[in-house]
Amino acid sequence: MRTSAGYFFMTKQHFTKLPTSLDEQINLLKKRGLTIPDNKICQHNLSTVSYYRLSAYLKPFEKDQISHILHPDINFEDIWNLYVFDRELRLLFLDALERIEVALRTSLVNTMSHQYGAWWYFDKKPFKSSWFEKNQRTQKCPSEEFKKEVESLCGRNSAEGSIQHFYKKYHSPQFPPSWMLFEYLSFGKCTSLFRYLKDPQDKKRISQIFNQHPNIVESSIEALRYTRNICAHHLRLWDRWFVYKPRRIKELTDANCIPGTLKEQIVLLNLFHKAVSPRSLWHTRLYELFEKHIIPSVPVKLMGIDHNWREDLIWKAL
Repeated sequence: MRTSAGYFFMTKQHFTKLPTSLDEQINLLKKRGLTIPDNKICQHNLSTVSYYRLSAYLKPFEKDQISHILHPDINFEDIWNLYVFDRELRLLFLDALERIEVALRTSLVNTMSHQYGAWWYFDKKPFKSSWFEKNQRTQKCPSEEFKKEVESLCGRNSAEGSIQHFYKKYHSPQFPPSWMLFEYLSFGKCTSLFRYLKDPQDKKRISQIFNQHPNIVESSIEALRYTRNICAHHLRLWDRWFVYKPRRIKELTDANCIPGTLKEQIVLLNLFHKAVSPRSLWHTRLYELFEKHIIPSVPVKLMGIDHNWREDLIWKAL
């Protein structure tokens, strides 16, 4: 439907699609033009990975986005290969992201507890006034949201052994010291605390672990936190357009990274990971993953990488 402004909007309708059997799903794939050499293998894979989930990996190969008909000569094995590549890519990302997250927690706790004491996280002195004010957009107060998470972690039914041990042994203070508590805080809350720190010198000391300026760390960690959540929730990673974009730094420019692409995330992730784990062979494992799964049918440009991926500047940046 065209509006007076000239834009097109889909007319809403009642959802009528019914559940389908595995055989019906295979027939649907064939009608879309997918070549399926072995129905039994396809059926088994569809019993472990849903048709709806797998169909997202067909989209780059569609000739028509309305009928969802595929380009000729697209094979089920190629689609499955792309799915496995994406899965292994997420696991590889999580390996590096874990080290970055743990390093941030450690640097945050070490710096702030030595500067302000073990319970600095409930002290007013280290934080900007906005930490204690209601956010205009979310209508939530950051410090109150943080306190709710702490209280939830430290409740009577806490499943964390060290927190249980703390309350069995000590009657005060009310909450565990930061070096114990922060082992269980979400990454989002840790990045939020860092963002609201008042003293630039505190941020500078924390950021030294990554060999970066605090402004770069704040921007990059926020982008990597978003990426971590994508990986942790098993969402599609390989062709994603990333809404959280880090500050433009030399390494991203030198590698000719397009903002919002997976390539930008790879270069950024490697930069921070290398700072905390300099002897890691993460970049080598990434290259081997590409060697294993990137076949001519995979549209690597959706990752922001040149068609001749081996010649892309990304490998010089890692």
